Amino acid sequence: MEYDGLTEEETLSHAERLLAENDFEEAQKALDAVKGESGRKHFLQSKIFKNKGWYNEERKQLKAALKLEPDNGEYILASKELEEFRKSDEYKAAKKANKEEGVCAECCFEAGGECCLAVCCQSVCDGCS
Repeated sequence: MEYDGLTEEETLSHAERLLAENDFEEAQKALDAVKGESGRKHFLQSKIFKNKGWYNEERKQLKAALKLEPDNGEYILASKELEEFRKSDEYKAAKKANKEEGVCAECCFEAGGECCLAVCCQSVCDGCS
């Protein structure tokens, strides 16, 4: 779909509909077409990262959304839910499974984005333990 003829609001609404339909790839394209910054854009981006299991990136996007709209209840709730999830056994198991499968750990992305060797993860964050 072409997003050039749409306003940012229309594009964000379209991205939201795509997310509701679990079309994360097209939703990402829609968000990439939005040039401006808004809490809503960051919030929708956080949903894409959540779907990918990139919880640190999800967290960054939620923080950015809350910085722009600190009183938005939807963003506050999503942030609280993520923080609770990060304490769960499911989160710890996902991190462990990623490490065992050789999937680049999120902390490596935070350390520079191109650091995907196990030895690098080990040196950056002790293997994301």
